[in-house]
Amino acid sequence: MNDKTRNIKDILFGSGNNPANKTFAETSTNALTKNQYEVTKNSTGNFLESVVYEVPISDIDQSDKRFQMRLPDHDISEIKKSIEEKGQQTPAVLLQMKGHDKFIIISGFTRTQSICELRINVVKAFIKKDIQEVEALTIALIENEARKDLTDWERIQGVVKLVKGGKTVTQVAADIGKKHSIISLYQKVYDSKESIREALKTNQINFSQANALANVQDKLSDKQIEELISKSKDLSVQNTKNVIAEILKGDNQVGDAVQKEKNRPKSAVTKKKNRFAVNINFKKVGEVYKFKAKFIISKDNKEEVREKLEEILKEIKGV
Repeated sequence: MNDKTRNIKDILFGSGNNPANKTFAETSTNALTKNQYEVTKNSTGNFLESVVYEVPISDIDQSDKRFQMRLPDHDISEIKKSIEEKGQQTPAVLLQMKGHDKFIIISGFTRTQSICELRINVVKAFIKKDIQEVEALTIALIENEARKDLTDWERIQGVVKLVKGGKTVTQVAADIGKKHSIISLYQKVYDSKESIREALKTNQINFSQANALANVQDKLSDKQIEELISKSKDLSVQNTKNVIAEILKGDNQVGDAVQKEKNRPKSAVTKKKNRFAVNINFKKVGEVYKFKAKFIISKDNKEEVREKLEEILKEIKGV
């Protein structure tokens, strides 16, 4: 991950003892008051990017959705209840742009909407100044990823926005901590048929199932894809791949292939997860340090095990 990304994360999520790098929960309870915000606004207008301000709702343009990652119709009841009971725990991130009288929301659309509906007058927020839109999108995606708020489709949309904004696949992968290959798969699913995209968007299928369908979309009819989507809730990812393989043989209709897969002995459908046990011994200054790691992961994801081991080895080398 590059230094620029680390700086963005430091500002947003905390690092070290610098007051500018406290956690959201810490900074939100020590936000500069509305009066202090007004003093800065009416004097220099130079807001510190590392400080949480209490920003009046009236100073925020809620109609500008260019950086919104979540789908507009997602449920806000849980966060609204949390804010009502505990107050705003996580600051929003706002953008101050030249030529705009009001702040644009980078991250915190749901929090801001909830605060409005609760008739609270101010939003606690960090204020970023005149950064490129692609960097604002990066902040929005990182912040949502850190809170694990995004659905598969929302994450894919965010990634594609960054690529269209001029970032390379490698840069986006580093920004959000994903493998280069995963970002490429996100792009492939985004460019798949409308029926596949819509099914993922509405949670009829998961990302892995969408990817499996995208791989063979040119070999299946629209009707076959729609039938597979309608039956996907009863199928695992491996089941889905097996059904697709049967259909491509030309011997079965979708319904017949699904039924055949359901009737297949369990041991033949998918293998149980394999346990990978790893013992590593290494020496430092004459002492022996023992390290044990256990991974329970499917056979299809051995690549993840390899990556984890590489991370462990890097950690060991740094001891």
